Amino acid sequence: MHAYQLITQCLNRYLDKLKQSYVRLLEVDNIQKSRVVSAVLVFFHGFFWLSIALNHDFKLFNSEHIPAILSCLQLFMLCAVLLFVLSYQIQATAKTELYFPILTVGFYSGSLMVVGYIAGMMTLLTGVFTMGSILAGLLLFERRIMFYASLPCILVLYISSILTVLALLPYAPLYLPQSILVAETQNYVILVNLFATTFVAMILVMLFNSFFERWIVRERQQRYLMTVDPLTQILNRRGISNRFAEIQQDLASSKHSLCVALIDIDYFKKINDQYGHEAGDQVLIDIAQLLRLNTRQPDHVGRFGGEEFLIIFEQTSIELAQQILERCRLAIEQHRVHYQAHSIQLTASFGLSCSSQIGMDQQRLILAADQALYQAKHAGRNRICIA
Repeated sequence: MHAYQLITQCLNRYLDKLKQSYVRLLEVDNIQKSRVVSAVLVFFHGFFWLSIALNHDFKLFNSEHIPAILSCLQLFMLCAVLLFVLSYQIQATAKTELYFPILTVGFYSGSLMVVGYIAGMMTLLTGVFTMGSILAGLLLFERRIMFYASLPCILVLYISSILTVLALLPYAPLYLPQSILVAETQNYVILVNLFATTFVAMILVMLFNSFFERWIVRERQQRYLMTVDPLTQILNRRGISNRFAEIQQDLASSKHSLCVALIDIDYFKKINDQYGHEAGDQVLIDIAQLLRLNTRQPDHVGRFGGEEFLIIFEQTSIELAQQILERCRLAIEQHRVHYQAHSIQLTASFGLSCSSQIGMDQQRLILAADQALYQAKHAGRNRICIA
């Protein structure tokens, strides 16, 4: 009994670690996911090449085809290695995160299907390759990426099957003809298995996709809740930090500037003391709405903590950012928060910094904006100061 509990505990710990590793893999960008796919492909083609090279004199192998098969596997390994190396050189942008995974997973599915043809077009091994390539796309990438990436797999499957039926390609070139099915039954089995495999694959993919779609929705909801402030329904500090890192990565190779503004509600403590914390919460909600209404759609507004808000102006000059903040300042000044029988007047102070003067470092930009905000407070509040 003790041994059984020990084994169960070890198994549960292993499954938890496996789940955590998979969740971490889901959180990285598509370039890093493609790197994992290419690494798996290098291992697989290397293993298959080694197993044939070490057993090339096996009595069921067709010695005439062995050199060509080994060369094909070597080419696959080389391409997989190049994709792996290339993943370290490519910067993660909207385009590369779409096209590079399509290239990698497309090569994954197509090359594995070629291996399936080499070993015998309609075998259990080929079925595993087919489902493996489809599931890899569904597990790691968006369905759009998986759709395009599965096309090489489908093309190789159908073209090689049809050409084999027409006797234009040898069936399972790895093996001697007498070691596999006789010619009379070979075509029948290929066609029946082709359509049966397609039907079963479609059913399994539909079921798996339905299950995983629900799981992904829950994961996205949890991720959303982790990055959104529950009171104001704008980004929280973590969400702002994540968004900043994404923007920083996109702008790293460009000359576009990035501006950061820190906003602090003037005399917020007095509002809490005089009207209560519920009134203070309503003030925070109203300020968040005003900032969203008076900024542009590409601008990122978040609650940085307490009564402080932060805005990221992407690809924006400091002059334009100042104009937008002035619009926000006036909107706050003219706004009244209606709480119970009270009408609360508000003002806010603003600190602004820009990457063209400070650099792209997140901490330095926020620190500079904070120092500018401190100047605005000491200069009389309800104003904008620039670092």
